[in-house]
Amino acid sequence: MSPGLVVGTIGGLLLAHAAFSTIQYRSVLKITEDEFIGPPANVLFELLIGFALCFWASLTVPGRFISILLDSEENSISSFVEDTRVYFQIGLQSLAEERGGVKLFSLNEVCGDMVEEVE
Repeated sequence: MSPGLVVGTIGGLLLAHAAFSTIQYRSVLKITEDEFIGPPANVLFELLIGFALCFWASLTVPGRFISILLDSEENSISSFVEDTRVYFQIGLQSLAEERGGVKLFSLNEVCGDMVEEVE
């Protein structure tokens, strides 16, 4: 296992232990009939350490960040318009089915000009 994954697991275990300690502390307070003001300082310290370890692991486990290529095919506006067009068509079909199969308007009437401008 990678060191980041081990640190993240330890952080998660610390957070789970802090939650269990708080629940146990509250049950002791119910027995002694004291009022719950907040968790003890050691539980707060454990929460901060566990959160810091999980945060560090979440940044290191996925790997290095890579740059986004501006001229790649996935980032082009035309592919965005085509994807949007497909989802819009699905939405129109479901809306028409809800209204009893009535055709509201065609997709080319709505998006035709937008696609022609991009291409």
